[in-house]
Amino acid sequence: MARDLQILYEDLEGQVREKTDDLMVLNDLLNYQKRELKVALDRLGEEVAYKNEFFAIVSHELRTPLTSILAYARILNADTSLASKTREAVAEIESNATLLLNMVNNILVISKHAAQKDELLPEPVDFVDLAQFVRKALAPIAAAKDVKLTCSVAPDVPLSMADWEKLRRVLENLVDNAIKYTHRGGFVDLAITFEDAGSEASAGGTGDGARGGEIVMRVRDDGMGIAPDELDQIFELYKQAGQSANRRYRGTGLGLAVVRDLTELHGGTVAVESRVKEGSTFTVRIPHVPVPQEWDSLAG
Repeated sequence: MARDLQILYEDLEGQVREKTDDLMVLNDLLNYQKRELKVALDRLGEEVAYKNEFFAIVSHELRTPLTSILAYARILNADTSLASKTREAVAEIESNATLLLNMVNNILVISKHAAQKDELLPEPVDFVDLAQFVRKALAPIAAAKDVKLTCSVAPDVPLSMADWEKLRRVLENLVDNAIKYTHRGGFVDLAITFEDAGSEASAGGTGDGARGGEIVMRVRDDGMGIAPDELDQIFELYKQAGQSANRRYRGTGLGLAVVRDLTELHGGTVAVESRVKEGSTFTVRIPHVPVPQEWDSLAG
């Protein structure tokens, strides 16, 4: 009996030793794979950083000549002595230069955002000036498609501290996107309003500069609309509404991702309402940040 127990004990001990050896081998293999994975992730991170830096550099280099082309095209377009065919050609140059510059700017924004280098540069924003700038910049593209482009700013919209350049990109991307998916003879409307939070005092003061609330920017069109199952995807990189069926529409799929990123950078939100064949309304809301009373002395 004792002999049988001894044999059983030794057999069990051998099995435990064998399993322990197997576990040690597996543990060594797991540690090796973890090291390999870390090396691969580090390499991938370096490659992504290099790619973002490359895109940022190329975008900066492309912006200067494109800006010059656009400026000269606008000068020529203002020359009333040009023949009609020449004016049409110049308008085409201006329209396409605007498109290219917008794409380049979008690539630059995405690259900075991916590298976590994007930051706000707040200043007092006059939304009347901003809306007029956007309308003027995109008027050639709308005219080329015979799309009626209108804009309005409610009289109670206050000056607000925000990043003018980034809001310009938000609105230009939304308006450009609306024009792109609107049929000839359609309309695109940009409307900016102020929604007061009730605030006699949000900032503990009085007057317009002390109001709380939100700046609301809406871009509405009567274009092709967006299918319900695509609404959750359109703000993702490289996604376009009706992508498979509408390859004829130019674009990189970056515009709405840029809108989302720059809106969120302001602490705001972007939403969309749409009906297929009836059109879409994109609504951007950002918190109103009152202009500090000392701004004039700081700026001047």
